[in-house]
Amino acid sequence: MVALVAGSFVAFAAIVDGPRRRGPWIAYVVLTALSVYASYVAIFILPAQLLALAWRRTACRPVLGAMAACVVCWIPLAVLAVSRGSSQLFWIGRPNFKLERQVIGALTSAGFEPNFHPTAVATPLAILTLAVLVFAVVRIIRRRPWGPLLALSWLIVPVGLMLVWSFIGQPIFTPRNLLVSLPAVAVLVGWVLMSSRLPPIVAWLAVASLIALRAVALVPSYGTSPEDWRAATAFVTGAAQPGDCVAFYPLDASMPFDYYAGRPVQPHVEQYQTPLIPSRCSRVLLVASHEGLPSGTATSRDHYARYVAVRDALARRYSHHSTRSFGYASVIWVELFSR
Repeated sequence: MVALVAGSFVAFAAIVDGPRRRGPWIAYVVLTALSVYASYVAIFILPAQLLALAWRRTACRPVLGAMAACVVCWIPLAVLAVSRGSSQLFWIGRPNFKLERQVIGALTSAGFEPNFHPTAVATPLAILTLAVLVFAVVRIIRRRPWGPLLALSWLIVPVGLMLVWSFIGQPIFTPRNLLVSLPAVAVLVGWVLMSSRLPPIVAWLAVASLIALRAVALVPSYGTSPEDWRAATAFVTGAAQPGDCVAFYPLDASMPFDYYAGRPVQPHVEQYQTPLIPSRCSRVLLVASHEGLPSGTATSRDHYARYVAVRDALARRYSHHSTRSFGYASVIWVELFSR
């Protein structure tokens, strides 16, 4: 999605600033249409491009024609979206300080919580990148160069629209979705450093330093799984005894488990069904992940309440109960109920 969005902006700039050619127009339609098929949130780049078009009104006809072609390409996707609804977004809550901090960390490449553990350089890197971005905004307001204006619109418009929509409609303001604006941050930071009065070698050293700091924030996350289904599956298969039953909540959790257990994977999508557990089970291993949140949206609270009801019912049937957890971004809970 990020690559296709970046390509869309390259083709957009070629349409607006270059000679009238068919190649950039076709490239724009293909890349923009595919970006939304990669992720629905990519559609927020269109308002950003339309805003930048206010400074290049002579290019309105080819750009609007290309956008209309994209809309036609999205008709099957719109039908799918209407049929599925927004139920799969139940886990995204209303914007709050914690979520806004995570978005800033992701957009400044200082971290990506909860998938990556925060490091010591995360906060200084976020502050440094924000300072460079503020300086870029000041320079753009003073000089209004079109290229940086396009990058600034690419950064601000999707972030602002997703934030507003998350207060009035289905919340979508989350670091994962805001990655649609991530390349704009790199473009603006690079523009500030390379167009400054710094000697070229100093500017390149500054760029290298920022990349190195981002590597420091990223490298510790390698080798650790934020959602360690491999270890959870190994624990369950190793602990299972004859007469045991394994239950999953939601049913989606059986998919990664079956994959790592080497069994055929039956697809399930957001199936929060109360598992049916036979009374003859000598022990029950309850495997749960993405079980809902007690303080989330109404749907998320309902899912969590159903999960608690399953646990309480098992606790009444079995006298002993122990719990193991795996991962940290979306914790996998393996609970063993035995007599």
